[in-house]
Parts: sequence; structure tokens; C-alpha cells
Amino acid sequence: MPKIKKILSLILLMYFSSTEISFAQQTRIDSLHHKLSNTKENNIKIDILINMSSAYLFIKSDSSFYYSQEAMKLAKKTANQDKIPFINHAQGLVYWVKGDLAEAIKLFKESLNEAQSKNLQRLIALNTQSIGLIYLELESFKIAFNKYQESIRLFEELKDYRNITISLSNIAKIYIGLQKNDSAKYVLQKTMPLAQKYAPHFQAFMLLGYAEICVQEKKYQQAFQYANKSLLLAQKFRDKQDLASAYKLLAELYFYESDLENAQEYIQKALEIAIESQMKERLYDTYKTYSQILKAKGDVIKALEYHELFVTYKDSVQSNITKNALKLFEYETKQGEIAILKSKQNQQQLVIYIIVSIILLIIIFTIYILLSRQKIKKINTNLQIAYTDIQYKQEEIVSQNEELKQQQNEIMMLNNQLENIIEERTNKLKKRNKQLTEYAFFNAHKLRSPIATILGLYQLLEMNPNEEETKLIIEKIKISINLLDQMVRKSQEMIKDEEEEEEDDDMYEN
Repeated sequence: MPKIKKILSLILLMYFSSTEISFAQQTRIDSLHHKLSNTKENNIKIDILINMSSAYLFIKSDSSFYYSQEAMKLAKKTANQDKIPFINHAQGLVYWVKGDLAEAIKLFKESLNEAQSKNLQRLIALNTQSIGLIYLELESFKIAFNKYQESIRLFEELKDYRNITISLSNIAKIYIGLQKNDSAKYVLQKTMPLAQKYAPHFQAFMLLGYAEICVQEKKYQQAFQYANKSLLLAQKFRDKQDLASAYKLLAELYFYESDLENAQEYIQKALEIAIESQMKERLYDTYKTYSQILKAKGDVIKALEYHELFVTYKDSVQSNITKNALKLFEYETKQGEIAILKSKQNQQQLVIYIIVSIILLIIIFTIYILLSRQKIKKINTNLQIAYTDIQYKQEEIVSQNEELKQQQNEIMMLNNQLENIIEERTNKLKKRNKQLTEYAFFNAHKLRSPIATILGLYQLLEMNPNEEETKLIIEKIKISINLLDQMVRKSQEMIKDEEEEEEDDDMYEN
């Protein structure tokens, strides 16, 4: 199966989103020409020129290269360094289409380095993906796989699901190339829902991947189904690249089934598109299949003719691949030598920097020592003065301590006296409280009893008793009055005793 077709369809999807490619391309080109003629702003002109380069990429590569060159000239003229990484990437794609893979990867890496220095995340992801294309075409599958994995991580951060779909599909292509069909199926199953949502045009390419797997497994009926579905989608989206691949795959399948008429019909259609695209790898692979079909049909002369074309184009393609691989090897070798040279220069600069730093540190340290000595001398002088002051103050403190000790003794004596006085006062208060409690109890109970009796007898008198009862009541009243008088006198004596005790205490204290 021609691998260049799949890669071309991938790049197409990176730049064109319309479903009808030819019409959309012409519309886009006309629109860009109109904008360019009506724009005076240089920044906008550069962007339009870059877009025109991408629009002509698969239509006319020379025009694509011309517009990228014009963009570069304008960027340099206006000192617009920000646009140069985008222009380098566009020119890299042109060299890739022309088959100069070494120059293409050189420009991709330059664009990548500039994008990284300017932190242009989307351009970093696109360059990483484009570098993967180069290694995929050279069948350096391991490097290509790593580049696609890295691009997927970057596109996931940008939430660019369309380019995630593209990278995943090419990883599936790598697995098919390595005949790891289970891994290829897994990736395709994972990617198909993304393609349906974000890149419908790319479904034809993925169905062709399924068909190639079925061919490897010799499941030709399933391969027919996938190839026919791919053909329908390619016709719907007017994708000549997928059309050519679908036609060629169907021709091969009919050849396996010995249906030579259908095989010739489909290989003829594939050849027409291959001649139109002028891609050598597509041509030699198509000529090879056509030669096999004609040979099976018995048309030996024409089969030999196509076989010679197959050999011619194959030798040319292999020569280009070898040439590109050598150029790429030389480029990477030079890059490695430059990296080593830079590393040595950096090491030399580091040694010089260390020596200069050591000299500066010695000078600084010497100055520091001299200043420190002067400072220490001054500090010593100040310390001697401070020591003399401390001795004088120490003597004053000793004298003050003795005075404080005397005052402390006096305070302790006063504290002892105060404690005794407080204790005596406390005892007196306790005694006084006890007396007051007894006095209150006496008034509340002893005095109250005769008064209550008198009040009761008085109430009986108010009831007009007879003469004998009246006399008896009066006698009782007299008794209660005498008892009340005794109680009152006793209460006065209690108060008098307490007052005398207080006067005695006051006199004692004074």
C-alpha cells in the first residue's frame, strides 16, 4: 500500500476543513487574493501570505514556495521576528511535498526551536507532528511514534481534538507498517469517534487502515467492506488521495478474487489519479499492481511495459529515499557536532566564569578581612570602655543591694505585725458576728413571745368578757409586760457589753 497517500491526506486535513476540497480550495484562494490586494497592514499581509502558501501546497508547490518566500521577505523587511517560526514551518511543508525531507526537517526544527523560545504551544505541537511525518516516510517508526505521542500530549493541553485524531491515525499507520494489527485496531477504534466528531473527512483514511489490516490477515471479504465504505466517503468529500488508495486497494482485492475485469477497471482509475498527482511512490506502486493484473489477463507486452515503469519509478523513489536519509543523517550529524562545539564553548565559558568568580571572591574576601580587623579593633576599644563602666555600675549595684536587703527586712517585720493585727481583727469580727447573730436571734424570738401574748390577751379584752375573765386577762397582761420588760433590759445589757468590749479594744489598739 502506498504510504505517501496517507501522509498527504493527513497534511491536507491539517490545513483544509471543508468537505468539498476542490471547490473550497478555489474559494479560499480567491478570498486570500482579494484580502491581500486590499490589506495595507504588514502583519496581516504576512498572515495572508502564509495561508496562501498552505492553500497552494498540494495544488502547485512552486506557488506555495513563492508565497512563503514573500512572507519571509516581508517579515525580515519589517523586522517581524514573531512571524518567522510560522513561515519556517510553512516552507518546511513545501520542501516535504517536493520530497526534500532533509531541508524540510531542518526548517521544522528551526521553527520548533523558535516556537519553544517564544512559548508558542500550538506551533510547537504542529512542528512535532510534522517531524513525525518525516520519520514516518523514512520508515523510522520508533522516532515517528515518539514524535506523534509527544504531539498528542501537546494537542491534549490545547484541546485540539482534530489534530489528536490525525496523530492517533498515523500511530495506527505505524502499527500497520510493523504488522502489529491488534495495536493498530485498538488505536483505530479509539480514534474513529474523534474522527466522526472533529475530522469527518479523515474517516476514509481510517477505513483504509482497517482494510489494510484485513488484507494482512487475509480476510478479504471484510477488506472489501472497509474499502467500499472508504471509497464512498472519499467520493463524498472529493478527496482524490483517498479515492486513489481505495481504487487501488479494491483492484488488488478483485485481483486476489481473480475478478480481473473489475481489478483492471479500478487500477485504471487509481492510475489516472496517480498520474495527476505526479507522486512517484504512488505511481510505481500503481504500475506494479497494473502489471500484475495485465500479466494475469495474458497481456504480457503491456504488462512488461508497466513493469518497466514500475522499476523506473521504484528506483527513483528508492534513490530519493536513500538521498534524503543520507542528507538527514548528515544534517543530524552536523547538528550533533554543533551541539558538541557549543558544549565545549559553554564549558570554556564556564571555566572562565569560575576563574573570574574565584578572583572576585578573593578580592572581596581580602577587603572583608581588612574591614573586619578595623571593626574588631574599634569593638575592642568600645568593650574596654564598656567594661570600666560595668565595674563602676557593679559597685553601685552592690551598694543598692545592701540597702534593699535592709528595706526588705523592715518590710518583713511590718508584714509580720500586719499579719498579727489582721488575725486579731479577724477574730474580733468573728466574735462580733457571733454576738450580733445571738442578739438578732434574741430579738426575733425572745422579745417576740411576750409581745405576741399581750396582743392575744388584748384581743380577748375587746371581746367584752365578764368581770372574772377580765381580771384574769389583766393579770396575764401584767405578767407578759413584766416578762417583756426583763427581755428588753437583757437586750440592752447585751448591747452595752458589746459596746464596752469594742471601746476596750480601741483603747488597746491606740
